[in-house]
Amino acid sequence: MKSVMEKVQNREAFLIDVRTEIEWNEGHAKGAVHFELSKIQEGETPAVSKDAEIYLYCRSGSRSGVAKEILKKEGFTNVENLGGLDDWQALGGGLEE
Repeated sequence: MKSVMEKVQNREAFLIDVRTEIEWNEGHAKGAVHFELSKIQEGETPAVSKDAEIYLYCRSGSRSGVAKEILKKEGFTNVENLGGLDDWQALGGGLEE
């Protein structure tokens, strides 16, 4: 079974950072795209298939948990909360500045 990191690297899954732009600019997971929680709360959704495999993270896992629940209500079927940026690194994921 492929790891989350392999899926993101091979573009088989989307890794979405829901933190603020300031946090994103301070450093983020390699391969991630930025889509703030505030946008999701305002009704915007990422431009990906509702069946796409999506992994969310923030600083601690709290905001990504909120984002997961909203996306599920919007019909996204394969959304996981990875937790925080530290959790991504614990899985072996790299960072970009």
